[in-house]
Amino acid sequence: MKVVEIDSIPLSYPLRNGDSYGNARGLVTARQCTLVKLKTESGMIGYGEAFGSPKIIHSLIEELREWFLSKQLFDYPTIASKLLNGFYHLASKGYLVCAISGIEMAAWDAMGKTLGMPVHKLLGGKARDTFMAYGSTGYITESNSLERLKEEVHLVESSGLQAVKIKVGTSLQEDIERVEIVRTLLPDIKIMVDINGNYTPDLAIQMIERLKPFELYWVEEPVPPHDLHGFRQIKHAEPGITLATGEAEYTRYGFRELIQEKLVDIVQPDLAKCGGIYEAKAISMMAQANNIRISPHVWGGVVGRSAALQLMASIPYYPHSLKEPEPMMFEYDLGENGLRDEIGTSPIQLENGTITLLDKIGLGVELDEEKVQHYCIS
Repeated sequence: MKVVEIDSIPLSYPLRNGDSYGNARGLVTARQCTLVKLKTESGMIGYGEAFGSPKIIHSLIEELREWFLSKQLFDYPTIASKLLNGFYHLASKGYLVCAISGIEMAAWDAMGKTLGMPVHKLLGGKARDTFMAYGSTGYITESNSLERLKEEVHLVESSGLQAVKIKVGTSLQEDIERVEIVRTLLPDIKIMVDINGNYTPDLAIQMIERLKPFELYWVEEPVPPHDLHGFRQIKHAEPGITLATGEAEYTRYGFRELIQEKLVDIVQPDLAKCGGIYEAKAISMMAQANNIRISPHVWGGVVGRSAALQLMASIPYYPHSLKEPEPMMFEYDLGENGLRDEIGTSPIQLENGTITLLDKIGLGVELDEEKVQHYCIS
């Protein structure tokens, strides 16, 4: 059960024709992530995924490797926790937590494969195997943003999705235009908007007021993640709106005030950056203890997507006992991304807007090694 090898594989998928897209805070010309490949002395391989600049993550994993090598595979969540505590000057947020997340995720994949069972079984069992997929799309682009939005809305419709999230936050007027396009083309769909923390509280409140006629399902990251007082202001001014956040937070301690003070209604940890699967489980349990919903952020590659599904499958019903009044929402990114769609397969099946998790061992991902090498950064 000892781990004998840990390697990182930095990946980059350049967008076609350099056609950048993103959010109100910035655009990207490539989708990137770092795979972590872990091997045990018995030859079992586990894969994880880390968020962030591949070059930086690759260097950090080189530094962290010695802390994990020759250790028992099933001790990895505890080792990761010790590192987060031991590096407290450096590891409360940021790249180091991302790198540890990728290593820890790979360990869960190897644990599941070693025992011949899906990771959700190791996390407490399967509470659900179906989720409502929401199309994450409507990205900000450099030009023709509204025309492109219309094209993306048609893709949502043809995919049979019943919910969609689009990017806003560039200006109040454009926010209205973007949401109006979606509501006009898809009158019966759930609409979520993501500001990516680009507004001050007063602007976020104005936006929420102006968009009330369009019946938003939730508003995501209305202010920067560190502006907890801003969340309080918005909650006080707009108690009827559902707020979601968490993709830019790290570890259970970063989520603590958001959850315990009930500043948001839905928390969104990203397993490839928040500290890993065990840490995301802790965040989820803390949210449930405060009667707050969970919907992980999913914007990486095929490995991170599968890890999020394994976690979501394991989260028990609460406070419900017989039936969930609202299905758990899964972020189904529709942006161009070969690291999600080309390098391997994820254990999911999408039909009529519902995702079904297929029972496969570990994280359930099967990678195409040739494609992985094709997108590997030298």
